[in-house]
Amino acid sequence: MARFMLSLSDTPAADYIDAVQAAERLNDGYAVYFQKYDVFLTPVLPTPSFKHNQAEMLINGQTVEWFFLMQKEVLAIK
Repeated sequence: MARFMLSLSDTPAADYIDAVQAAERLNDGYAVYFQKYDVFLTPVLPTPSFKHNQAEMLINGQTVEWFFLMQKEVLAIK
């Protein structure tokens, strides 16, 4: 782990501080949001929503089933 950390480029302190402050602002925003709402829903696919009961999508001229676009791991238990 130490070798990996040493192989990374140096990050200026100002950039690090800016990133930490941005993360704190984001956390503060979520805190305000969750005072009013209980759930934050986001899309599960990196594409626009599809029509109901549509089983396939055309990508670069190839038909792809939605199952393979989900990028989710599947566990099968026997």
